Amino acid sequence: MSRLNLARLEDRFPTIYITLISVLLAVGLEDAISQVRAVESNELFNWIITIYVCGTTLAAWTGYSFIAITQVRRPRLFDSVNVFALAIGIFIINSSIGEAHHWFFYATSLYMFLAAYAVIYNIRMLAEVMPFEMQFRDWAPCLWGTLLYSPPAALAGWLSYNGVIDQTMEILLAFVVMTQPPLWSMSFYKMWKKAVYRAQQTSL
Repeated sequence: MSRLNLARLEDRFPTIYITLISVLLAVGLEDAISQVRAVESNELFNWIITIYVCGTTLAAWTGYSFIAITQVRRPRLFDSVNVFALAIGIFIINSSIGEAHHWFFYATSLYMFLAAYAVIYNIRMLAEVMPFEMQFRDWAPCLWGTLLYSPPAALAGWLSYNGVIDQTMEILLAFVVMTQPPLWSMSFYKMWKKAVYRAQQTSL
């Protein structure tokens, strides 16, 4: 029997990690589409949720995959927690399709907290392999791009639940929430590109 090849094990980590997150996100996206097709009402708000899930899926895959390709190491327990927690958050958002509108805002608020945890964990992974010390200011926009959306989303849910805002305002607030995935993706890519460039310059 051949002995365990640790180098081979470490080299396979990025592939396994990206494959796992890709499968989970694809299932979450398929679930959102199935949910919106299953509801009897063809309400605009349900399609807004589905479009938001599409954007969130793209943003999550961007963050996870770009970080994973920098990793050549052994798996850790919290790698699984990191991946599954965000996937569960997407399924929670999906469960708000066809329900009262305030559930979408509450689910989004919760998801943003899970996303903030994922940002912190993934940035720590990136910092471990960088040949320079990453400062908080380098990746702060990625964190604020999740946390700063959570309280307003929770407030929107509360206002919707108590009937303070009408359906038109709910849709407008949902459109505001929809700006989070593309804005976060752009801030993350800018941070990642800058970090890789600095690493390349440091290694010269």
